[in-house]
Amino acid sequence: MRVLSGDIGGTHTRLALFDVSGGALQLVVQRTFASRDYAGLGDIVREFTSEQQERCDRACFGIAGPVAGGRSETTNLPWVIEARQLESGLGIERVFLINDLEANAHGISELTGDDLVLLHEGA
Repeated sequence: MRVLSGDIGGTHTRLALFDVSGGALQLVVQRTFASRDYAGLGDIVREFTSEQQERCDRACFGIAGPVAGGRSETTNLPWVIEARQLESGLGIERVFLINDLEANAHGISELTGDDLVLLHEGA
């Protein structure tokens, strides 16, 4: 299965495509876009998938701002993002929208000791 993930912010939109096998993620490709150069998330995803000539089965986007009922009106961009519209417009079987802080929380369990950096040693 191929999964597209994204971190959607006012300055940048970061997309990454993963192969999922046996519960493990294998990065296929990632790219960063200047969010303000696009009219909406759908335009960025179309460009990304056409460049890679890759199709994805599922997508999940962490969005800087509130998400309710599969819909977000972004706080730092003039975008309205709707999961169902992305599914039909992009041909993705299932799209999930979550707040970016929630997305970070889900990723914590994937961190290893090599991912952590000591900022200041305590007494």
